[in-house]
Formats: sequence, structure tokens, C-alpha cells
Amino acid sequence: MTWEILYNTLGIKDFIYFISSSQIQDMLFPVKLVFVLCSVFFLILTVYFMLNSSWLQYKFLEDITELSIK
Repeated sequence: MTWEILYNTLGIKDFIYFISSSQIQDMLFPVKLVFVLCSVFFLILTVYFMLNSSWLQYKFLEDITELSIK
């Protein structure tokens, strides 16, 4: 059994052609844009809070103090 036969049997090839069609991609563009903008927003928030919190500094200093004590 080859991959080609398996794809045709399960209908995967038709599904891939359907998903990659330009009409579906044009319809999904606003959804993609929303997800990309949300991802960028959360990435910026993560960087902002990491820079403004003392957690990262605490983690690095904790390792340094443990190393110097031993």
C-alpha cells in the first residue's frame, strides 16, 4: 500500500486541495489576521511584563547566589 492509495482512500488529497484553494484562503484571511494580531499582542505583553517584573532577575540571581555559596 502506497501513500497515494492511502490518501485517495481516506479522501485526504481532496481535503488538502479544498483547504489550499484560493477561495477558502481568501475567506479565511480575516480570521488569520485576527490570530496574527492576537499573537503579536500577547508576545508584546509577555515581553513587557518580563521586563517590568523582578521574576527574571530573581531567577538569575538565585542561581548566582547558589553557585557562590557552595
